[in-house]
Amino acid sequence: MTLPQNAPSSDGSATPMVGQPGVQAFFRPGDDCCPGYKNVRDLPRCQPYRELVEALWARYQPSQDPHFLTDARHHFLQRFWEMYLFVTLQEQGMNPQKGQALGPDFYLEIEGRRFWVEAIAPDAGQGEDRVPDLWDHPAGEAFGMDVPKREILLRYTNALAAKRDKWLGWLARGVVESTDGYLVAIDGRGCNDFLDGVIPLFIEAFLPFGHLTLLINKNTGKTEDRYFQHSDTVHKRNQAPVSTAPLLDESYAPVTAVLHSLVDCGNHPEALGGDFVVLHNPKASVRLPDSGFSWCLQQHFVDDHLESLRPIGVTENEVIERQEGEP
Repeated sequence: MTLPQNAPSSDGSATPMVGQPGVQAFFRPGDDCCPGYKNVRDLPRCQPYRELVEALWARYQPSQDPHFLTDARHHFLQRFWEMYLFVTLQEQGMNPQKGQALGPDFYLEIEGRRFWVEAIAPDAGQGEDRVPDLWDHPAGEAFGMDVPKREILLRYTNALAAKRDKWLGWLARGVVESTDGYLVAIDGRGCNDFLDGVIPLFIEAFLPFGHLTLLINKNTGKTEDRYFQHSDTVHKRNQAPVSTAPLLDESYAPVTAVLHSLVDCGNHPEALGGDFVVLHNPKASVRLPDSGFSWCLQQHFVDDHLESLRPIGVTENEVIERQEGEP
């Protein structure tokens, strides 16, 4: 993936690239950092990933947050996602603007209305509901395991609840307005999600889709009907129930939509944002115009089923290719 050099910044001026005056490097020396940060910084085979991160940083540079680079040492995927998201929206001509330090990450203006965007990249979690480490096996050794669906669903539901609660706090302090829209942008790479299944797991976490069921005629062997079972709850290990239909709950009305991706600096489609999916909240108090994200796949929940809006000029097969693409 190639990022344009000297691309316009959020204020319309040309953004200098790393190595030019006034641009500091993203990566810093020292062992006080998470493994992902250290590997991308130090391993020769990670040079393309390192270059991508530095290019994104040169475009992003949140000057109002002096702790960004320090926090990135310990929350590398989270800060990468924030930069990647911002630059992708910028590349799509959406002109994202950074908000104040005590509010959402940035905002967009769509059809005369302000939509705030808050990025989150949930990790595997802690305790007995933690998502298992899929890579805890000897290199090169084949292994099989069940997809930890329950644990992944819990990570998604927790992420959305946390960001809904943050919005309510910003609203109470006057940082945002009730007439503003709110997009929660979730990167599921850190909780070991997979681009697999008929319905993505993040949608199963927010709308009541369960197992796919087929009705097969025993005499003919033909499938006569197919549907998804209704499933609106997942249970923790201690049997505490958690809703997997929060977007049908009025308390989540402040969330306009969920934007989802599975990128990290070593796994991403060729096109910036090529795997983005926008899931509209059917109960949203402020609706997102379809025109705002016409460049990526959008999903609407209508009459108990999903209706897809493909990117303008893109076929269904091309959508799949873009979502499955590797660098």
